[in-house]
Amino acid sequence: AFVGHAAERRRLFDAVAIVAARWRLRTTSAAFQTWSDRTCEVKAHRATVTKIARRMSRVRLAAAVGKWRDEVSFGRDAWAREKLATRALLRMARRQLAAAFDRLRANCEDAKRGRELLARCRARWGNRALSAAFRTWRLETNRASLERSTLRKAIHRMRTVRVARSFNTWRSTWHT
Repeated sequence: AFVGHAAERRRLFDAVAIVAARWRLRTTSAAFQTWSDRTCEVKAHRATVTKIARRMSRVRLAAAVGKWRDEVSFGRDAWAREKLATRALLRMARRQLAAAFDRLRANCEDAKRGRELLARCRARWGNRALSAAFRTWRLETNRASLERSTLRKAIHRMRTVRVARSFNTWRSTWHT
């Protein structure tokens, strides 16, 4: 009974220790979570402020560069228009050249297609000639084999008739 009582006390003591540890961790965890949330908010706020400051400085810089570019480009407008016109003329020439190449490619494809059709027609005519020759050979072969068959039958009949006459003669001679 003492051992059972001691084991029960030990189990209760361990259960209380586990509950106490959980409670301690929960309070520590809540404090840590609060600190972590605040730190993340501060970092986000700092990043936003930095981003806004960077944009503002870029706007000022862009305005200064734009003003300088306007001042410098005043003398270069004629050069820019000339360059733009040259580029447009080159683009038109390239377009015409591309159209010519497209026509050439289309003509080559048409010629290739025509050659293929011609080759197929030639093959058909060749096949017709071959099939006509084969048909003639087959008809001749059939006619020749029919003639051979007819001759065989006639020879067989002739032999059979001769043998039958001879047998009849022999039989009548020996039975009389």
